Amino acid sequence: MQGRSGSLAGAPTTAEQASNGLVENRPLLLTRDFGLVWSGQLISQIGDGVSKLALLWFVYAVTGSFSLTDSFSCAGSFSLADSFS
Repeated sequence: MQGRSGSLAGAPTTAEQASNGLVENRPLLLTRDFGLVWSGQLISQIGDGVSKLALLWFVYAVTGSFSLTDSFSCAGSFSLADSFS
C-alpha cells in the first residue's frame, strides 16, 4: 500500500531517518548520484575536445594551411556560442 509521497506505508522517510541517526554521512565524492554527474561531465568534456580536434583537422585537410587552421582555432576560442553554455 502506498503512503505519503509514494513511499511504502510505515517506512521511515529520509527526514525521520536523519532524526534517528540512520542516514550515514558519506563524503560527496562517494555518493552515486554525484559520481554519475561527474562521470557524465567528464565524458562530455572529452567529447567536446575530440570534436574540436576533428574540426581543426578537417580545416587543415581542406585548406592545407597551418596558418588558416591556427586562425580558425583562435577564432573558435572566442566564439559567442561558448559564452552562453
